[in-house]
Amino acid sequence: MSELNLIIEELIALEQIFHRPEVASTREDFEKIIDENFIEISASGKKYVRKEVFDTLVRRKKSTSESGSETKNFDCIKLSDNTF
Repeated sequence: MSELNLIIEELIALEQIFHRPEVASTREDFEKIIDENFIEISASGKKYVRKEVFDTLVRRKKSTSESGSETKNFDCIKLSDNTF
């Protein structure tokens, strides 16, 4: 398996943190596992910082109208050593 495929598998596993409330159900849990400089770029290209991601997770947890999220079509590129 190529280095890039291994990185994609690792990213997919990490992405699941956001969809499993038993992993990070409180702000304290979330802050322990997500770096303060964390950013996420959505499929639409919008940039989200750590606070925005956590606030979205809290809103989803409280909402009965949202049935969950689907993540698919993962891809990444190598920008430099250890940066994907």
